[in-house]
Amino acid sequence: MEAETLGPTGQQSDVSHGARKFRGRVQLAPFAQMDYWFLVRPLVWSSVNIEPHKIEIPRGFVTDFASIPWPFWSIFPPIGSYGMPAIMHDWLYWTQIVDRKQADAIFHVAMVEMQTPGWKRYVIYGALRLFGWTAWRNNARAKLRGEKRVLKSFPNDPHTDWIHWRANPGVFG
Repeated sequence: MEAETLGPTGQQSDVSHGARKFRGRVQLAPFAQMDYWFLVRPLVWSSVNIEPHKIEIPRGFVTDFASIPWPFWSIFPPIGSYGMPAIMHDWLYWTQIVDRKQADAIFHVAMVEMQTPGWKRYVIYGALRLFGWTAWRNNARAKLRGEKRVLKSFPNDPHTDWIHWRANPGVFG
């Protein structure tokens, strides 16, 4: 049985400013500690002004939203107006279908679309440009080791954590 918990954004997200937009209702389910979540439904973002023109994040993709160090969470919590852009950014950093600079630029554009305040956008984007290379490199290494991030089987026990669930054979697509 699938866990169909409405995610923290919980909003209809046909948000459009100009030619960019997220489509579909964002639905996520948390793992036990609520530090990792998975998409219950796909998330799609499209643009005519930046490549790639369409990004589709599949159902089952596991995200930790914005990877912001906990001492800064009172100002920059992992989930905020940049939540959907953070999911997309996690996908881009995981798949590496674009280079890191392009992934960061797409994240910035998506934060503008989601009306993240300018000062927050620039602080987050600046930190990402300075320190994001570690996540980029770690993701590349994890993929080489065979790690996966798209689930085909979802937990139905609210006590299931990400560390234990991902160790189960057959949970990935």
